[in-house]
Parts: sequence; structure tokens; C-alpha cells
Amino acid sequence: MIRLNGAAQEKDFLARIIEESGQNLSACIQCGKCSGGCPITSAEVGGPRRLIAEILYGSKRQALEDRTWWHCVACGTCMTRCPVEINVYRVATALCEMAEREGI
Repeated sequence: MIRLNGAAQEKDFLARIIEESGQNLSACIQCGKCSGGCPITSAEVGGPRRLIAEILYGSKRQALEDRTWWHCVACGTCMTRCPVEINVYRVATALCEMAEREGI
């Protein structure tokens, strides 16, 4: 369920996150189960569903500045609840490393 509008930069960002995290974000169906069980999900922090949506929509800057990956506690609840077994902690780690490389 890819939501990109076709811009090369957006496709490159998604491909980089998939490669660096080892997680197939293209398989995400945005069901919300990850955020439903996430201990850090709030109006202020957002949560895994919003973070993955930002990546799928190609919002690189928003995803790199999203507070979700700073607050992730690596509990694994997102992955155990996810019907396609996406490990958001691995995605968060990839985003953190990318943000550091880009000086964000």
C-alpha cells in the first residue's frame, strides 16, 4: 500500500529506510495496532503509526524530526501486534542514524 506521489526523492527516502532498517514498510496497512499498544503513543509524541505514515507519504523532514523515534523504549509491542511484523524500533534506529548523518 504505497502512498508516494511519484517524486524520486520520496521513493529514495522510503527505499533507504527499508534498506537500513531491514523492515518492509511497503507492507504496512496502517491498521494502528502498533500505536494501540505502544507505551509512548500520545498526542504530543504521536507513535509508530504516524511515524510510518510520514515515511510512506515521503515526508522525510517530518519523519527525521518526529519525536516518536527519540522516545521509543524498544519494548517490541509494535512488532508483536503488527500483522506484517514490522519492527518499529529498527525503523526508529535507522531514522536516528540518518538524522545524525544529515545533521538534524
